[in-house]
Amino acid sequence: MKLFRPLIAGLLTCSALALSTSAQEAQKYKDSDFDFSLSVPAEWKSVGGEGFTVPGKLRAAFKGPGPSSIVVFVQEPGQAFDARFLLDASADGIQKVLKSDIKEKEVREIDGKKAMWLVNEGQGNGGAILGQGDVKTIQHWVAIPREKDIVVLILSCPSEDLPKASKVYASAIESLKVGGKQTKEQLEAK
Repeated sequence: MKLFRPLIAGLLTCSALALSTSAQEAQKYKDSDFDFSLSVPAEWKSVGGEGFTVPGKLRAAFKGPGPSSIVVFVQEPGQAFDARFLLDASADGIQKVLKSDIKEKEVREIDGKKAMWLVNEGQGNGGAILGQGDVKTIQHWVAIPREKDIVVLILSCPSEDLPKASKVYASAIESLKVGGKQTKEQLEAK
């Protein structure tokens, strides 16, 4: 659990940036260092890492309308964790630290790999859940553990913007291609 406190703490400090939402063309992000790629509608602008703090190596950030964002980072914890462990530890930490409500919590298969799928809602600023604030905020986490690292995607947006933002996020997840291998235990996670 201690290894994942930085994951939760880093998300508390994610800042969000602004943009419009109509998505027709996609921009592809390919990460050859960590062997994954995804596409995000062009209206969600690819931005540098300025304003985002994550508990790992920031690989990509996209800004949507208002404070909405999609952030992709990689953690290298030094050992293999399965999606069920990540899910349970993250949900527990989020509830305790951020006092947020868990809306969805399950292990799913994404691009042939077992992944953590976690949606939580709490008070924040629309770009991050802070445990306080005047904007109901949603964060949707997808974490795909591999033998030596974890690829993490997070959608953060005001709760009222979720219907539009979730369509963009769903298309990004659908386009996600993740190389590398999962251990036997990771592949069997439920």
